[in-house]
Amino acid sequence: MPDRPQTPDEKLQHEFNRWAAEGEGEKMERHHLDITEKTIRLMALRPGERVLDLGCGSGWATRLLARLVGDGPEGFGQVVGVDVSDEMVRQARQASKDFENILYVHSRFPGKRTFSTKCCQSNRSTTIPIRIERSWNYSA
Repeated sequence: MPDRPQTPDEKLQHEFNRWAAEGEGEKMERHHLDITEKTIRLMALRPGERVLDLGCGSGWATRLLARLVGDGPEGFGQVVGVDVSDEMVRQARQASKDFENILYVHSRFPGKRTFSTKCCQSNRSTTIPIRIERSWNYSA
């Protein structure tokens, strides 16, 4: 009996697990740090805010965000990093163990509902549809 074909999510997970094994997370940081820092500045984040980092990979940008939203007048800021790659999430958790305001979630986005979110990209905003199956409830 032949193996069933991989779903698109399984293919994506497999590819990014391979990237994690090959150290691509560190390469992404080196290659994308400048534009990421510029983009984060455009977001005008303040201490105490909550941020969702979709496709967080090895968590390097998540940690940048967590430093920005840490303790503030509105309370302790939090960042949730979500990635389809369980290996990337494992690496992110390991590298972020000293952060109290980060939660990493390994998840897929095969859902039936579509949500729209604003994302800063260079100096313009774009709308990105995100499909999710359910909302995540967490407490920090």
